[in-house]
Amino acid sequence: EGAPPQTNPQQQQQQVRMIKHFAKLRPHIKEFLASASERYELSVYTAGTRLYAEQITMVLCRYMIGADRDQEDLEQLQYSVFMAEQNLSQRRYQEEQQQQKQQQKSNGVKPENGKTNDNTELSKKEEKDEEPASKKRKKVSFGEPPTSLKTDQVDSPEDKVEKLKQELEEAERLENLAMDLRKRLFGSRIVSRTDVGDLGRDVKSLKRVFPCGGTMAAIVDDREDVWAKAGDNTVARAGEPPENLLLVRPYHWKPFLGFADVNNAAGKVDVAGAVDDQQPREEEAEVDEQLLWTGDILERLHTRFYAKDASGGETVPSVLHDMRKEVLSGSHLVLSGLIPLGKQQREQAENTPRPSVLRYAENLGANILDNVSPEVTHVVAARDGTDKINRARRIPGCAVVRASWLMECVWSVTKRDAAPHYLGKAPIAKQVTTENTTKTMTMDSNTNSSSSDSDSDGFADELEQEMMDGGM
Repeated sequence: EGAPPQTNPQQQQQQVRMIKHFAKLRPHIKEFLASASERYELSVYTAGTRLYAEQITMVLCRYMIGADRDQEDLEQLQYSVFMAEQNLSQRRYQEEQQQQKQQQKSNGVKPENGKTNDNTELSKKEEKDEEPASKKRKKVSFGEPPTSLKTDQVDSPEDKVEKLKQELEEAERLENLAMDLRKRLFGSRIVSRTDVGDLGRDVKSLKRVFPCGGTMAAIVDDREDVWAKAGDNTVARAGEPPENLLLVRPYHWKPFLGFADVNNAAGKVDVAGAVDDQQPREEEAEVDEQLLWTGDILERLHTRFYAKDASGGETVPSVLHDMRKEVLSGSHLVLSGLIPLGKQQREQAENTPRPSVLRYAENLGANILDNVSPEVTHVVAARDGTDKINRARRIPGCAVVRASWLMECVWSVTKRDAAPHYLGKAPIAKQVTTENTTKTMTMDSNTNSSSSDSDSDGFADELEQEMMDGGM
């Protein structure tokens, strides 16, 4: 007695694998799904397992319709109702048995053990209970007790069971609504790594979802490397992601940092040791507008695609290509400390993928310059203090910004305000420059760049760490 139940090794293995997981929904997910579903047919393509994909789609749909219980909570409520009904049934049975015994005593019926019913003892007990009124204590009242001191009415067991049943009925109604919404939003359009295991964990092929190539499809993902690795995606340049990919900022919720991710880790970030457990984790108001940006892109894309498609021949990649080219058109950028200068040369072979930061800037329509000159509008830098930055600060209207400014332009497909991303002080106001100043700047622009401007390409890791530290 008291020993744990014996389980076979298979049952023990299943028990060990039962681990609770938590999901944090990104801000504005409800508005994004509602807006996108009006114009697009939504599909899910995840590097996670099918079970993961199905559970996450249900989490999204429960949130959309306002349900606050997940599958585990619903099962727990169902069990609570079952146990409450069992307890109520047992209670009623005990009350019936007690009433039968009382009835037998009052009728003088012999109990089952064969002993006679002693009416004398019963009468003595009744006489003892009937004490004279004069001997009983009198209650002394000092007025009506305040309402707050009155005893609250306690629900009967029947009322408690009825309330639980009503709660379960409402929870099951919301669960059915969530399941219906999931069918309407996603249908059977869910692809997981379980379905395309031959591609590998870190490869996504658009033709696995759209056999015709997906030229009318827009992709929303926080990783572009998985699309660049697929050899059958239609791309403008070998080794680069397709142009119908809308890259979004990786979402990292600070209380989750340092914990394992059941799915592929988002973006390129090393979370090991990123959170000091000794530091208090205060809830902070999240300012994450990525899904609002992406919803706006999809709306503009839909409008422009069907406005241009009247003439025929337009595809989603071609429309997005034109939309991106307009973002930084007329801007002249210099990159400082982000990639080696040798990799910036555009004479490289066309089948060689460009460094990420260079590709972002060129895809947005910016003109990339090797050295600082009076026509430069932005210097995108990894760190302050280089020769390029010092020269750029003497050019009126030239903004020295962090790489986060360029990334916000990529994530939103709009030209973002540079002020929140200034590296150091704001640029000097534009004014009519003298001939001497122009001559000086021209001479400086021909000066060889400092070695600090051609650091190794640590762009991805440094940028992600900068954003996580609040640099955005």
